[in-house]
Amino acid sequence: MSRTADKDLILYGAPWCGYCVVLRKKLDDRGVEYDYRNVDDPEIRLEMNKKTAGNQTIPVLCRGEQCWVNPDETTLKGEVNV
Repeated sequence: MSRTADKDLILYGAPWCGYCVVLRKKLDDRGVEYDYRNVDDPEIRLEMNKKTAGNQTIPVLCRGEQCWVNPDETTLKGEVNV
């Protein structure tokens, strides 16, 4: 389960999205703290869209103003550093 103490890393996703489920598991398995936000909530989707210039693809992982859409393993280890 995600830990929300550190709001630095935000994961936008949905429970029906297989890629989102896989990314959450990777983060959880690594002990990474993040705030999970379900884009099925229209306000959360709008929040994500503002950060991603209207992008509709999930999952989206954000740290500050930097966001990665469906980040692969190379991005997670390199740019995101998790």
